[in-house]
Amino acid sequence: MNLKGGYIIDEIFNAFISKRGIENFEDAIEEFSKVCCFELDGIEDFQLNDSTDNLNKQILIAFNIINRGNPTRASLLVTEKILQDYGFSKVENKRTGSIVFINSGNEIIPISESLVTADGLFNTINKEIYDCIFIPILIGQIQKSFLLLWLNDIVSVSNKFQIHCNESLKKYFELAFDDLFMLIESLHILASENFEKPTITFSDQENSNFSLGINEIGYTYNIKPIQNIETSLDKVLTTKKIRYQPIGEYDSNDKFIANKEKICSLLYFLNNHFRKIEFREGQLQILNRILQCKDVIGILPTGSGKSLTYQLSTLLQPGVSIIIDPIR
Repeated sequence: MNLKGGYIIDEIFNAFISKRGIENFEDAIEEFSKVCCFELDGIEDFQLNDSTDNLNKQILIAFNIINRGNPTRASLLVTEKILQDYGFSKVENKRTGSIVFINSGNEIIPISESLVTADGLFNTINKEIYDCIFIPILIGQIQKSFLLLWLNDIVSVSNKFQIHCNESLKKYFELAFDDLFMLIESLHILASENFEKPTITFSDQENSNFSLGINEIGYTYNIKPIQNIETSLDKVLTTKKIRYQPIGEYDSNDKFIANKEKICSLLYFLNNHFRKIEFREGQLQILNRILQCKDVIGILPTGSGKSLTYQLSTLLQPGVSIIIDPIR
């Protein structure tokens, strides 16, 4: 099965644009997109079950979040793990309300004049290029492959999750699943459903829950790079929308009191996918109604984050939203 997926780190992407002198954002994304194509070997092409109504909606949403950019922005966890080798540290910019990574050392992100071919995804001799560009892409591909197999009941998740993978890539597999299970846990909390994060261990093929090789035989499934973008499967999975429980309530003084656990879950998405530190005044009240699938008119001053409320609420539904924007 031919697929496309992967993560991109903002700071690396910006260094890539600067090094190449690229002025057009879309051109840079297209070049990264070329090395996000891969083949999931070990299964025939398949479709999801005829009806997605019985599938776990949180898993559908997780798949769509990972699948939304190809490549798409990496989480803070993945970004921090990759950038720490280049002297970067996470900083909360209180003035702008944004989360950024600042290079506090003398290390330089190594960016080549051009990305290597898809074949070079696993064969490039430049280890630094491999680590800062292709490892985030690989992490997204591991997650996407696993979710497709999970949604089709080909693999399952237990409290002790055993992985069989390339010996040299164990730490990246562990990072991929730590990151994925954190996402899925946040989605379940928001939906008032239980999800116990599995303990990740490694084992042989026979005793594993999930056996995935990276361009290497001897595994149940295998990821191999390809170059044909046109044949790569790229879909948004949809089912009936979720009517979330309230994320807070109003007290006798008409003050909105947020549920701490639900807000921690929403902050996970705000921090990771929008790189914002905290919600602005009025945003939670708007989100509270949207997530319950209730009508709402949100009136906030210009620049107060109205757009974020519909962007975030759309991200948390298993489907596609249509935005009508009259601003020119």
